[in-house]
Order: sequence, then C-alpha cells, then structure tokens
Amino acid sequence: MGEKIKKTINSLIWIMLITLIIIFAADRVSTYYLPDINIVDIYNINQFVIPKPFLYYAGRPNLDMGKEALNPLGYRGKIPPPEKGPDEYRIFILGGSTVFCGNPPIPDLVERFLLRDLPATKKASVYNFGVLGQNSGMELARVVFEISDFKPDMIIMYSGANDVYSPVFADPRPGYPGNFMIRENNPLQKDAESYPSITMFLWGSNLFRYLISKNNTILDYYKEKLLSFSRLRLENHYLSDKWIDAIAETYCANIEKTAIISDVYGAKFLGFFQPMLFYKDYLDFEEQACIEQYSRQEIDYHIHVREKIRRLFEQMNDKGISVYDLSDIYDSTPESVFVDFCHTKQKYKNVVAAEISRQAARQMKAIKPDDEKS
Repeated sequence: MGEKIKKTINSLIWIMLITLIIIFAADRVSTYYLPDINIVDIYNINQFVIPKPFLYYAGRPNLDMGKEALNPLGYRGKIPPPEKGPDEYRIFILGGSTVFCGNPPIPDLVERFLLRDLPATKKASVYNFGVLGQNSGMELARVVFEISDFKPDMIIMYSGANDVYSPVFADPRPGYPGNFMIRENNPLQKDAESYPSITMFLWGSNLFRYLISKNNTILDYYKEKLLSFSRLRLENHYLSDKWIDAIAETYCANIEKTAIISDVYGAKFLGFFQPMLFYKDYLDFEEQACIEQYSRQEIDYHIHVREKIRRLFEQMNDKGISVYDLSDIYDSTPESVFVDFCHTKQKYKNVVAAEISRQAARQMKAIKPDDEKS
C-alpha cells in the first residue's frame, strides 16, 4: 500500500513539473505573439524614459526612435551649447507628449515662425524640453534642476492635459505624476511580511496579463490588490468639487512658481493651457466617436476644471504673469482636429505654434502695434 502511495505522489509531482514547464514555455512563446500588456500604467512609456532624481523621470538619452534619436540629454532636437552666442535668444518649451511628439513637433514650428517674423538682429533658438507624460510639477522641477543651467531668455509651458486628465484615470492625487502610485508600490520597498509573492509571480507572466486584461472584474481586482486604487480615490474625494478645485489650484500654483523662478534667472515666462477634445465646440464624426468613450460625468469634470483654471489665470494676469488659455483655439474648426483626448493631427499643430510664437514675439518686443492689430 505504501509503495502505491509513493508512486501516486511521484506521478503527481511529475505532472505538476510538466504542467509548469508547459505553462512557462507558453508564456515565453506568448511574448513573441502577444502585445506587451501593462494593465496598471496608462502611460506605458518605460521604453522612452529613465528615472531621474528630483525630476521623477526624464527621456532616455540617445534613444533610437527609428527616423531620429533622442539627444544626449534625453530630449528631441538640438541641445543648448555650453557657450551662449551674443545674439542668441534662448527659448525653452516644456510640456508632455503634445510638445514631445510631432513631425515636426511644436517647438520646431515655433522656431520657424519666430525666425520668419523676427528682425534679423534677433536669433531665436527654441529648445524642446517636452517629456512623455510630464505634468506641471515635473516641468517646474525641470526648470530648477536643468533649464536654469542653460542661460534661458524665455521659458514657455504648454501643458495642462496631464494635470487635468490623469487624475481621472490614473493616480487621483492632484499634482501627482499619473503613474506615481505604481512607482511608490515598488515591491522592493516592502518587507518580507507584506511582500505580495503570489501577486508578483503572476504579474511576471505576460500571458497572465493578457488573459486578465480581457476580464474587467479580475482586472479591477488585480489593480486594487496592487495599487489600492479605490482607497486613493476615496481619500482624495474623487470627482468632488473640492477635488476639482485642488487639481486646478495645484496646476496654476506650479505655473506661478515657474514664472517666479524664471524671473529669478532673468528669463521671461509664458504659460499656455492647452486645448483638449472636451473643449472643442464642433466635433466631426471621428472626434464624436472618440468622445463617446467618456461618460457624461468625465466630460463635465473637464469643463468644470477649466472654469476654475480660467478664474485662476485671470488672477495671475492681474499679478503680471503672462498666461493664456488656448483650450478653445480650435472652436472655429469644423474638421477633425483631435486623434484622442489631447493630441492633434500634424497640420493643426501650426495653429498652436503660431499663437505661441506670436505671444513670444510680443514678449521680445519684436512686433509693432500695427502688426499686432492685423
């Protein structure tokens, strides 16, 4: 009898080993045929960025992106030379993916407009310091820890989407980077007792991620297990008036601090609240299909937070801080402009770039009053 039990146990062990080997092999093979699934990070930009002290993260230096590579600082385009030319006017544009992306991106277009419109005696060099997923707090830190070393003449923030949109769908804490809750739940920071061994073992399987991504119930449970998503929303009064006010106030406070710091370093400052799909009056069928992905409550939230931002912008203008609301710049455009909640088709980047360059030229006192009226 004992020999029979021993054989049964041995058979079960072999079955378990073979099953594990098959599952492991299937998981490895799945990485070649299934997409890399990241079910908790809405940005999913790890291949483009690296962690960086004080800035949270930065672009990956010299990253090959096919047609071009990021520069040694991790940004697109040229880098500021150590020595500043006597006639060079250095302009740094900060923002998220709407500044980083494009062919050409908005900073390059702004430079073209300025070189066309400015007197020959003024040479504007525009530097792209856009980073994927960057919000206004990260931009503020980037001015302090990076841009201030490059002798800036003007600093421009073109932002708002990540500050306003991310708290709804990612980390709900006002002013936090969208995926901060993922970083702070790094299992390496946990003690042995609280380390989620089984959860992290399953998380290491791309096949498992793919399967649970098809089931919202399991997906929501797993997010909650990893990130305590509901607790964060509850603690921060998610979608309440108090929460909406905090998001707008944090965004505008970061802009005001950036303006003050820019002045300390002798640089002029311009801040622009960017357009988003939720603010466009006339939506064509493509944009209508896009906005239908959002609930009425989510759309109304974006409208309400803009109202608060506009009031705070008025207060900043009264203080002499140059901030502009571009959220309705596409109102008179009946064609399809947006491809998602904030990114536009390439040809419509010219509209924003033209307005940014016009305001920059005004700050440089390069436009005559008669030209401004026209």
